[in-house]
Amino acid sequence: MTTNLNTTTEQPFPIVWDRISIYQFLLPYQNADKLPEIAETLPDDESLDNNEFKWADGAMDGVINHHGASTEQNCAENMLMLLQQITIQPNQSDIEQLYNLVTTERTLSFIDDLAAAIPNIDVDKLYEFVYWLAINSPDREIIKFSIAILGSFTTEQTKLFTLFGMHNEFSLYSAIALENTLSSESDIENTLIKLAQKVDSWRRIQIIEWLTNYPLSPASKDWLLRAGYQNSIMHEYLAYTCAVAGELDKVLEQESIDNELISSIGEILAALINGGPAEDIYCYDVGAQVCASYLTHLLKQPNLVDLNILRTVKLIHNFVAKEVDENTPNWQEQIKNEIIEKANQFIQQDKWLELIEENLTANNEKQFSLAAELYSQYGFDAWPARFEYQKKYNGDQ
Repeated sequence: MTTNLNTTTEQPFPIVWDRISIYQFLLPYQNADKLPEIAETLPDDESLDNNEFKWADGAMDGVINHHGASTEQNCAENMLMLLQQITIQPNQSDIEQLYNLVTTERTLSFIDDLAAAIPNIDVDKLYEFVYWLAINSPDREIIKFSIAILGSFTTEQTKLFTLFGMHNEFSLYSAIALENTLSSESDIENTLIKLAQKVDSWRRIQIIEWLTNYPLSPASKDWLLRAGYQNSIMHEYLAYTCAVAGELDKVLEQESIDNELISSIGEILAALINGGPAEDIYCYDVGAQVCASYLTHLLKQPNLVDLNILRTVKLIHNFVAKEVDENTPNWQEQIKNEIIEKANQFIQQDKWLELIEENLTANNEKQFSLAAELYSQYGFDAWPARFEYQKKYNGDQ
């Protein structure tokens, strides 16, 4: 069963709030490519405690998901009791108690215990009540709670889960709900890919981590390597995941690859080498061969003039020359020498210094900063150029 999102519903349960529902707030954007900035601030934002440290939307759940959530069994037991009473005889007092309990807890901390006990409740009445909460509630924790409970059933609610999943707060819950309720792996893949393309930051990180649990089509693998790894938190969170799931090593076995892919692969390799909060180049068993193959493709393109790629090649060169030693697994001396040799060939091409000097006079802070960084790496003093840029454009150099 799929519910039409534009269907108005009666109010079979007592309302215990007086604000617009999050569902109605997000509904105008159901066909948008991405949520506009105005929709990032949810209706309950003003009701949150302004005296407490405020996480970015979805950030706390993202961190908890990566580092584990504590179990609140007593909380789950109290909720179960209230849900049982509500499904038997709905009343305002029980709904208010449940509502207050859910809104003061982190849904991730109790939802597994609660979901395990759902078979003990009248499931039809429970579904009706929780769906009603999802459509009508103005509070984010209630929406998370509702998505998680609805997602434990087999009833398909793809449009509803996708709509909520477009917002940072609900992406993790929506991805799990979609996984649980869609009938085939291909449906799960296609739906999660579409959702991942609509979101950013923790939303994308969480969804792609779920997505890569499934066999992926060539189109999905290609998207992971071209754009899937990109997010506004850190590319390092998804670089390894996308390199492995996107089969980067096999892509680089092709005779040629286009410039867009050349650029995105460079960003993935840079993120892997920089390392951070997730798996990095040391975890990537085929990392050495991928670096060598990438450099081979670069040397086939004499007209390539992207300073970001040059910075990545310098990063690869310095990593292999200075960080990799005889104790580094899968980085044998022969392939290390091959990488260094190919990187030097690329770095020493005459075009680069001329291109860097051109960008040192550009009225573009990002281009100038990159050019100044590379100019210094080539052994030149970038200070005069920085001083001149500051005088001319009043930039932060």
